[in-house]
Amino acid sequence: MTEQLLCPDVRLHAAVAGPPPARHENGRRFDAVIADIDDTLTLDNSAAELLAASGIPGRRLRELIGESESGRLDQAAADLRLLELLNSTGRLDRETAEAVFAKIRLRPSVLPMVRAWKRAGLRVGLVSASFNTHVDHIAARLDVSDRYSNVRLTFDPGGALTQVRFTCPARSG
Repeated sequence: MTEQLLCPDVRLHAAVAGPPPARHENGRRFDAVIADIDDTLTLDNSAAELLAASGIPGRRLRELIGESESGRLDQAAADLRLLELLNSTGRLDRETAEAVFAKIRLRPSVLPMVRAWKRAGLRVGLVSASFNTHVDHIAARLDVSDRYSNVRLTFDPGGALTQVRFTCPARSG
């Protein structure tokens, strides 16, 4: 399947099951592979694990996502509500987030698959609706520099979570 993603002039092949075919059915060679992270490349879901470690019920995040996707929250409100949710127990800081993300398990086939893609000359990218700190951690484990995350967490120098920013805006009305 060929999709236009992120940039209108770049066409990329999204694959998660193994190396993509060398050519699209139209004869064009693929240049890149973009893979989703949570529950695709990993056995664990980063948001679920982070919430559990912080003592936050998962349903609260699902409710917030539902409000955002329905347009009942604008961008600023969605960002603020997620920040409030993540800080609600006082147990989430940079150290906790990094410890949780370090424990996220890759599927056994992932590292050999990414290596095969690279040997085939394909540019490899990672995408996730998850947190930038998680995506950065997985990218480092897989030696992938091209990555995108939908939620940016910002911590102050002492490690406290100070800002949450959805990088793709919430839908409005």
